[in-house]
Amino acid sequence: MRRKPGAPAVILRDAAILSPIKFRSRCQPGYCTRAMGIDTDQQHTVGEPERLAAARDANREVITSLLERAQHEILVFGPVLDGYYFNTRRAGDALGRFIANHRENRAHILVEHGRQVIRDNARMIALARRFADAVQIRRVGKDHAGLRELIVVIDNRACLYQEDTDRVYRLLHDQGPRQAALLARRFRTMWDQGEPLAEINAAGL
Repeated sequence: MRRKPGAPAVILRDAAILSPIKFRSRCQPGYCTRAMGIDTDQQHTVGEPERLAAARDANREVITSLLERAQHEILVFGPVLDGYYFNTRRAGDALGRFIANHRENRAHILVEHGRQVIRDNARMIALARRFADAVQIRRVGKDHAGLRELIVVIDNRACLYQEDTDRVYRLLHDQGPRQAALLARRFRTMWDQGEPLAEINAAGL
């Protein structure tokens, strides 16, 4: 069944409740959408600015809603952080409240392109500079460079997964704890192999 334009984001039910290895093998770009009967090429047709804008707005709403629900831990992984999603006042306020709610709360952000993150996400970077223990940003290690996924996990119980950040229409999310635990496990493996984003404290960046 093909999703109509403007319909809510697809709920990912069964495609990724597996081991980390099976998760990656089955959720390569196109697999999850084909499994659910969605034509990716139709969804990503060039020359549809209205649909593109609507999809980005829907994606932003899902991401922001997750950030606003966080109580203890936020995990974010992506090659870049799209400022349209993460550098909004609402997202910044959500992260600020999250930090203020408890001194043990932690937001771990893992990226590949550090300069882009700093350039396009001023609100998050300001919080990371002011609250270095609460908001930590690392660059992925070489073993995980080149991944195109976007992962957001909240409190190990709610999550978002986008299989390819270049495919704006392909935002798949599941708010179940089993999926969140799987993604959190993957994230922590990558986090342990990452390194601090030194540019955050570099002058002029």
